[in-house]
Amino acid sequence: MIRRILCLIVLGCSPLSGAEVGVDRLNVRTAPSAEAMIVASLAAGTNVDAVPVNDSWAEIPAPDGVPVWVAALFVGENGILREGARFRCGPGTVFAEYHRNQTSPGEAVSVLEKARGGFWLRIRPLPGLKCYVSRKFLKEETPQNKEKSVAKTVEPRHYVLEDARQVSVEGKLVPLKRGVMDSSYELILIINGETVPVCYLTAPRLNLKLWENRTVRIDGVQRWVKGIRRPFVEIKKVSPSWK
Repeated sequence: MIRRILCLIVLGCSPLSGAEVGVDRLNVRTAPSAEAMIVASLAAGTNVDAVPVNDSWAEIPAPDGVPVWVAALFVGENGILREGARFRCGPGTVFAEYHRNQTSPGEAVSVLEKARGGFWLRIRPLPGLKCYVSRKFLKEETPQNKEKSVAKTVEPRHYVLEDARQVSVEGKLVPLKRGVMDSSYELILIINGETVPVCYLTAPRLNLKLWENRTVRIDGVQRWVKGIRRPFVEIKKVSPSWK
């Protein structure tokens, strides 16, 4: 709490608690950035408990209905969370992670859906999950419009993955100038002097910086994400290519 107050003082921002949405639809994102994934939209007149992050963005509690997924291995018997659980907006590591305060030991979750053979679970949003909205589309609530305000519907954005499959691909591993979802790297081919993009790469447990600008062989799981033209490959193994 002290840190939050100090942050507001340093930024010169005043709390927006009691603000309301001032546009027809306000995008709700996983991070305070226009590049962050959209997980829901709020209708005009929706009341939000907002805290400024900076001059452009405000933090709000994750609205009910936003897609929240967790790997099944972090959920024990009776829906009890295990240590190290991370919460994402889709069923896979390519999806953006929500910011949240530390998970309480023994915290229970409510499972709504299973995906990828039960390896990922969609759960009801937990207390403390954070989302972000643009400050310029919020207006301070007044006693007059507070009396008139009614509950608004949250429209969640669900990202659908097509069937996953095991693949082995070769190419040059290079960093992206701008990340795509949770990917910071891509695999490319150089054909007749032309660069041909192959796929985006994710590897939560590997340091891909060690392989930058090298020709490699990638073994992993390929998935297509709705709205993205290239597939994502979650790396299981990376090794030098001797071609």
